[in-house]
Amino acid sequence: MEETGKDLGDINLKTITLSKVFELELHLHQEKVTEICKEAKEEALNEENISKIDAAWKNASFEIILYKKGNDVRGFSIKSPDEIRQLLEDNILLL
Repeated sequence: MEETGKDLGDINLKTITLSKVFELELHLHQEKVTEICKEAKEEALNEENISKIDAAWKNASFEIILYKKGNDVRGFSIKSPDEIRQLLEDNILLL
């Protein structure tokens, strides 16, 4: 562990024991532990928000219509871009 100066070999966080945690002497590095915990919490929240955004866009559907100028067909257009803009704005606020 870089911050504590302790080398405990490969640590598996799923199987780490309490005695190994005490060997790290984390109580001597409270500020760094707090910082790491805050960053981890923010990262978890970001991952959750990204999952929500992903789900929202997977369920989004777009109605495509012909785009005409006069009598000439010029291509295709999305029928209601306002809903898409609102979804994009909501997603930006989440991030």
